[in-house]
Amino acid sequence: MEHRLASDEDLHLLAAWNSQLIQGGDRRNPMAVPELRQQMRRWLHGEYRAVLFTKSSEPVADARYREGTAKTYLTLEILPKKKG
Repeated sequence: MEHRLASDEDLHLLAAWNSQLIQGGDRRNPMAVPELRQQMRRWLHGEYRAVLFTKSSEPVADARYREGTAKTYLTLEILPKKKG
């Protein structure tokens, strides 16, 4: 598995994944993918960083984190395995 810092080029992918997780989980977030993309852009241009994980060049997970003065906050999202 490889990993790299996410960039603006990854924003649509990260927003789409976030939307899938919102729809499939207990989260209540009315934002559509374009709004999530803008939110993610603000985060990545601010205090947050994201790492994109790939396997055989296919994106499979991301981790977002914000380093604070006393703590580091981490969110990890792993995509379900593709069927077939």
